[in-house]
Amino acid sequence: QSTWGECSRLMAFRAWRCFGLFTHKPAPGIAEKSKLTNRLVSLGISEITSARIANVRKTSTVEEFQSFCVVLGNFGFTETECATLLKRSPHALMTDPTNLQPRIQFLMDTFKFNQKQLRQTIRNCPSLLNVDVETNIQPTVTFLLEEVGISRATLSKICMRSAWLLVSSLKRTLKPAFHFYTNEVIDPPPSPSPSLHFIFRSLIEKRYKASQKIFLRKHWTHTHIHTNPSSHPLQLLFSRSVVSKLASLHPSILCLTLPKIQSNIEFLRTSCGLSTADLTKSLTRHPLLLNHSVTEKLIPVRDYLVSNLQIPQDSLSRIITTYPRVFSVALDKNLQRKCDYLLRHIGMSKQDLAAQIVACPTLIGYSLNERIIPRHKFLECRGKWPSNPSSMFLHLHLGKTDARFCQVVGEPLAAYVQFKREMNAQNKSQ
Repeated sequence: QSTWGECSRLMAFRAWRCFGLFTHKPAPGIAEKSKLTNRLVSLGISEITSARIANVRKTSTVEEFQSFCVVLGNFGFTETECATLLKRSPHALMTDPTNLQPRIQFLMDTFKFNQKQLRQTIRNCPSLLNVDVETNIQPTVTFLLEEVGISRATLSKICMRSAWLLVSSLKRTLKPAFHFYTNEVIDPPPSPSPSLHFIFRSLIEKRYKASQKIFLRKHWTHTHIHTNPSSHPLQLLFSRSVVSKLASLHPSILCLTLPKIQSNIEFLRTSCGLSTADLTKSLTRHPLLLNHSVTEKLIPVRDYLVSNLQIPQDSLSRIITTYPRVFSVALDKNLQRKCDYLLRHIGMSKQDLAAQIVACPTLIGYSLNERIIPRHKFLECRGKWPSNPSSMFLHLHLGKTDARFCQVVGEPLAAYVQFKREMNAQNKSQ
């Protein structure tokens, strides 16, 4: 034991001496990193995050941070805001200040931003400070303006709220997604697909469940299928004008990788029974169907509708086509609570509830606390709620505004507003 203790102390002594801890001569860069860490901590950044920012490169100094703040200060950023940007994107500190000024100036000149709009854009996506203008941002802007057909004024608004569109890969993400939506033949990506490798790497890093890995591995063979849309079963019927409009409203659909788009479309076709026309109609009304996770969102909602509510499989396509936002409703906190209330408090059977959802799928979208419960209680107090309400009754009384609802039931609007206010106050007190 004494020999082992002496050996361990000797090894520790040699390791410490290599780092200069015993000679009181800090290793190169450690003192400067410590100063930078203390400076960031004084600006409200946590000590762990400050150390991570300081360790982005071997020699991160306070002078580099000051140069970074001086450049951004010319555009209205305070020192605290600069530290917050580095918290979200530490690699921005590695950007040469001489390159930082032209990048920010390019954003202002291209999108006609004022300083307030520029600060909002960079705060939403600090990674813009790391991306080169000539090789990344400018080709992406040209693609969005000329090929996708987004106007410059609309693109400026998009970049203010979704600036990460400018830092997405043009070759691996934006172009393949756009050409897939428009059914255009493009050159096949290199094999194996880098974007698919990125998906697997992110799955492993985040320790997703094994079922997710198996599901994505199942779709590995779909990487190069979309080069001939006439022979591929997953084609859509979008025109360029429709894709341009959808991208203007929901730019995130251009940032999805091909395997992600393909897996969602295949699920909607095979598991939900949507035809090409129904799928195109649903995605036109709600493109965010492509953003949802198949294993975490689409499958649980589908299983709840089919297994728990006993909705026929052939009626599922009608529900999705009529109300495609059904997959955007939170299952545990919204959809399940809503159905439980209709079953227990209103006294509907599962067969009746399933039939009414099929007849009026928008019933799923009505708010439970703001619409269903107040109107049910209000009509119940007035003796106007039937024992077994039909789908037409529910849609007529739940699908209207408060003023129209009171007009239909023949009650004054002020009475309903007062009843609703008292019920909300009682719920908050409980």
